[in-house]
Amino acid sequence: MSYKYTDNINVKNILEQILSNEAQSGEIIIQIIPLFKNAIKKYRNNKKALLQILSAKDKVISFPEKGERKKGILKGIRALEFNFLGQRGRFIYAYLEDTRVIMLLDVGNHTEIGGNSYNRISNYLKTKTGLQRTINNEGR
Repeated sequence: MSYKYTDNINVKNILEQILSNEAQSGEIIIQIIPLFKNAIKKYRNNKKALLQILSAKDKVISFPEKGERKKGILKGIRALEFNFLGQRGRFIYAYLEDTRVIMLLDVGNHTEIGGNSYNRISNYLKTKTGLQRTINNEGR
């Protein structure tokens, strides 16, 4: 689904939709980690950015295999590139096909989502017992 800046929707409602665990398809479970929530906070007053993030989230839910697969320590993680405030944006997530879970990990422009972001994601996953192994093994 594509959202337009002129849509009659306020920022609070957009934030609620982005941070909602409900998927349009009842079969998929959405999990949101704190890194993703922190990334969203940076844009909480930017309606255009939030609409673009919401649109990217909808693409991920509709086509979870679409994002580019990462390798090595990030095996099982995907990055979907999208138009974000006139730049390339990245929506980072993991799709666990066996359990139909999509984990939202990070989002931002191409510059923000680079080595440091991937390191933060990797460090976060290491602190969660077995989570990184599950993503590495099940992530598609």
